[in-house]
Amino acid sequence: AESAKETRASMATATRYAGASIDLEALDALVVRTAMELYCAGSHSRAVSERARESVLSGDVLSALRWAEHEKGGSGAVLEDKRLLFKLKKQHFLELALAADGTEDLELALRYCREDLAPLALEAYPEAYDEFKSAMFAVVSAGYGLDKAEKLGAAEGRPSLAAALSLAMRKETGAREPDLLLLLRHLLLLRAKFANDDVGDEHLPLAEPTDGAFLLPVETPGASSQVFPESVVLPLRDAACVTSREATEALRHFGGDVESALESELLRVRLNEDEIGELIAEYATRRGLFSRDQSEFSWAEAAAGCPAIASALASWEDGTGRERAARDAAAAAAAGRSKEAEAVLDRAFPGLVARSPRLAFEIKRRELLGLMRGGKQQLQEALDIARGDLRDLVDRDPGLMSDLKRTMASLVFYNKGVGYDDGEGE
Repeated sequence: AESAKETRASMATATRYAGASIDLEALDALVVRTAMELYCAGSHSRAVSERARESVLSGDVLSALRWAEHEKGGSGAVLEDKRLLFKLKKQHFLELALAADGTEDLELALRYCREDLAPLALEAYPEAYDEFKSAMFAVVSAGYGLDKAEKLGAAEGRPSLAAALSLAMRKETGAREPDLLLLLRHLLLLRAKFANDDVGDEHLPLAEPTDGAFLLPVETPGASSQVFPESVVLPLRDAACVTSREATEALRHFGGDVESALESELLRVRLNEDEIGELIAEYATRRGLFSRDQSEFSWAEAAAGCPAIASALASWEDGTGRERAARDAAAAAAAGRSKEAEAVLDRAFPGLVARSPRLAFEIKRRELLGLMRGGKQQLQEALDIARGDLRDLVDRDPGLMSDLKRTMASLVFYNKGVGYDDGEGE
């Protein structure tokens, strides 16, 4: 919850200071499309690939194999790739050994190795048999010691394998990651790269910790020596926040397809999708998207797949709750009725206006702008608000000084008859 609040605060700040450059209609469309792709009927293939990914990450490889065999997961087509199948079965062998709590459990793991893994090791790919022997040695030497998990390395191999399986299933079924989620991943990577050095994965809002590269070795003969121009490598490097070498390897893996390479690199950042649902629901409420006509899309259908959207939609439709109060207060403030706006907010959010100088400033500023439109007869009232209410709020929060200067400039220019711009539109 705290990371979601932090994200929303950051978004609000960014919107405030870059408002003129944000196409909110385009962002509306992006959010609606994301809700449709995540929670409506057509999202099943993506959901299945995500379940397969989560299964591997939790150590349940057998469940991941079942998801890969699911109709919406490609009906097992990805398992025809012997390289991927071998790595999955080798991981399952290591997971069995890791969970072994006695001789009987260990014998079960070794039997699986002999019957299922060994035959595949002989034909999967040239290095497979060496990897098979290394896995066998790790299991035998690990035994039941306290350092068993470290020796087996099962947990370390999960992220790369989970991402590889998910990506293969997406490619087979044609399921794409919604553009908004790729954009959020890109922004999270930029934050991690340019914030102070002690920001780690666990501090990134909306993100779940992940580590390691996930691309499997390239199988195409000669592909590893393929060279790409800097005009292709450098933009990919910067967009995915990776090294030039990693960007080149990603391009080689996808045969030079920049879009696929970028998507695969961004998918290394795992998002907390519960918080994504909350973010979409809050944005839809703030922007009034629930009341707009959407062709080929139903918020009710999205609500069936997302509890946060269901709750927000129900609150919107019955006209109760804090969302309605916020809309009513915003409408009153925009019309210059500051006392009404403050009263509505105090009923729904007791003490909020008193605790937030910036919110109180904005409400009073809107009243001042409304008085300016009333002509010279109301100019004195506008000046009284600027000198009194707004000045007092600036004393409480010095960061509001630039907003006060902008407001006073609007007042001066308007009074001279050259018009004004309140900076944020009606």
